[in-house]
Amino acid sequence: MPAREKRIIFRAVDYSMPFLILSFLMMLNYVACIKEFWPSNWGAVKPHDLHYLKGVLFAPFFHGSWSHLISNIIPLIVLGALLRYTYPKRWGIILLSGWIFTGFWTWLAAREAYHIGASGIVYMLFGFLAISGFIKQSKSMIWISFLTIFEYGSMVWGILPIKQEISWESHAWGLISGILLAFVFKNDGLKDKLYKSGMTATYLMVRMHIGELMKMMKSGL
Repeated sequence: MPAREKRIIFRAVDYSMPFLILSFLMMLNYVACIKEFWPSNWGAVKPHDLHYLKGVLFAPFFHGSWSHLISNIIPLIVLGALLRYTYPKRWGIILLSGWIFTGFWTWLAAREAYHIGASGIVYMLFGFLAISGFIKQSKSMIWISFLTIFEYGSMVWGILPIKQEISWESHAWGLISGILLAFVFKNDGLKDKLYKSGMTATYLMVRMHIGELMKMMKSGL
């Protein structure tokens, strides 16, 4: 694999470190029995309540348990790394736009509850990557879309109101936001000149390393 492509791959993984650090700090705060001073719903999205509009930005950093946090970390890093690899110049604006759209629409059109967690962003990334290849009609991006659907296609069940303790609304709005952004940025992103082997390597490398990290974390908890 060319050196330039290796650099792109490793940069794609690095983007997630600030998010992980902040999320772990939030979780440590919650577990440290001082939640009366800074409860997990402080940064939540509570629909139609202006006081909780700040949750549009902060809700993805707050999780109700370690298992909730860990379940979001793996797809967030894998899909986020794929986004940065395939849209090296636009990944930041795509991520930020999807983040805000998902949170705002959840605040505007969701049931009366406290909505926390990064799963809405995960669904946004999934929707964006799953549909981008078919919109762009690019061989490279179609490969990425197939990888995304193959690994995370079962996520679509999460947009159904099956479990009331799950914010299925943020999942649905995240998916919709990702699909809409795929149309907006259809002329940007990966070109066929980049190597398919690099895309596969990105996916497998992140998947393996994060998978091993999560196993070690779970065994230590």
